[in-house]
Amino acid sequence: MVNNNWVLLILVIALLAGVIAAKAYKSHAGTPVTPTAGETSSVPSAVPESSTVPEAENTAADVSTEGLPRLIELGSTGCIPCEHMAPIIDSLRTELKGKVTVEFINVGEHPEAIDKYAIQTIPVQVFLDASGKELFRHTGVFEKDEILAKLRELGMLPQ
Repeated sequence: MVNNNWVLLILVIALLAGVIAAKAYKSHAGTPVTPTAGETSSVPSAVPESSTVPEAENTAADVSTEGLPRLIELGSTGCIPCEHMAPIIDSLRTELKGKVTVEFINVGEHPEAIDKYAIQTIPVQVFLDASGKELFRHTGVFEKDEILAKLRELGMLPQ
């Protein structure tokens, strides 16, 4: 007769293996993984020139954005931290009009953005200078006052 503890242990291990396999499949298929808050990185990298990723969603067409630094928010609908960021991004888009181009890319609708911007979790805010060079990125919820402070620190806004 098999000990019930061993059977339970085997079932738990099999369940964990199934969960891990499902997450790996979703990650491989281009589906964003669950967001985590507060991760930051300041490793600069260049954003590739050629891409099919849309430049922006919800950007006013009457304002020229060429030659301006950019703040790109990458997120998705149904993501609670992303939904928290939506009004912040909308407010910044209006407030910084003509100074910094503020963009939103929905990675659920544009999965190619995941590879282009090397996204592992969402939401992600990517700060680019006017030439497209990445200056900084933040993963997770980033409050408006913190974003404005980072834009000033990076020289994207006057002190």
